[in-house]
Amino acid sequence: MLWLNKRLPSLVGIFPGRYRKPHKPRVFAVIDTSGSITEQLLSAINREVARVAREFEVIVAECDSKVHAIYPYREIKEVRGRGGTNLQAPFAPEILSQVGEFSVLIYFTDGYGPAPPRAPRFPVIWCIVPGGIAPANWGRVIEMGAP
Repeated sequence: MLWLNKRLPSLVGIFPGRYRKPHKPRVFAVIDTSGSITEQLLSAINREVARVAREFEVIVAECDSKVHAIYPYREIKEVRGRGGTNLQAPFAPEILSQVGEFSVLIYFTDGYGPAPPRAPRFPVIWCIVPGGIAPANWGRVIEMGAP
């Protein structure tokens, strides 16, 4: 039987007391795994990503000069890469299509490497490790505390 609301006909079919639970927003967390990121910094980055994962659904990408792995967040014990740095790699259309929709990209990096010249159409947070620099003049920059 259909519940009819004569005062609000646009609500036909909506039952009182039933609602849809909102989903957690998705975060695309990119971890700079280049050789300049020490094991101590990777450990600190892992703690930060774990903190984000408590509140949001997190998809992680490990990236040095290219993206080596994309996966749902789990404790990071070992990373792939450890070569040079190319901060542009995770912004490539083929990588973004693998990740799917997300609300924000958080890039954990020291900032030493080429970044995309223009801001993408989604929000970007550059989470800079101690001793790092902002890699671009766009996006929001936050600095991590000492590990």
